[in-house]
Amino acid sequence: MSEKITASGNAASAAVSAEQSTPLELWKEKNYLELHSEILVYGRLTCENLLQMAKGLKRMNDEKLFKAGGYSTFEEYTETALGIKKSQAYTYIKALDTLGDEFFQLTGKIGITKISLLADLTETEREELTQTTDVESTTVKELKAKIEELRGEVAEKENKITELEWNAEAERLKTSENPDQPENTEALSAAQSAAEQA
Repeated sequence: MSEKITASGNAASAAVSAEQSTPLELWKEKNYLELHSEILVYGRLTCENLLQMAKGLKRMNDEKLFKAGGYSTFEEYTETALGIKKSQAYTYIKALDTLGDEFFQLTGKIGITKISLLADLTETEREELTQTTDVESTTVKELKAKIEELRGEVAEKENKITELEWNAEAERLKTSENPDQPENTEALSAAQSAAEQA
């Protein structure tokens, strides 16, 4: 074939006459389109199923419904009835609680490991990270590195704010000791302004 089908599965761009394509190429193209469509459908279903599973786990735990099944603890229920560790079940619950239905659904295709990493961030950190990083195409290892980098930047900013606040407090104290000196008032104003800006 002289043209390739686009990554989104759109066959319109693959308008090649039947004379140019061999039966094998036509068969492969047909199979590609069918399989691609299935993958997209299963991907959407995975997101929805992940969300529903998280909601079910949360309700099972919150309402202690596992006891009606003869399980004494949530851990016993998850490990025996579901075959997953309690910590994994809590990862789903935490992600749902922290991120909410909509975010969980939208990012369900990134996988629970990435979702749990995002759930551990503050809302501000999460927004900053998702604005600067394509979470879907980033590997878990790369995402962890980006989060560490982000947290380092946040810690650096917090240290700078603390330093500016200390400077402002020092200038305030200096001004209160010598209120008649105009340079102290100006220094205090500048230090307070810098701390507020940070």
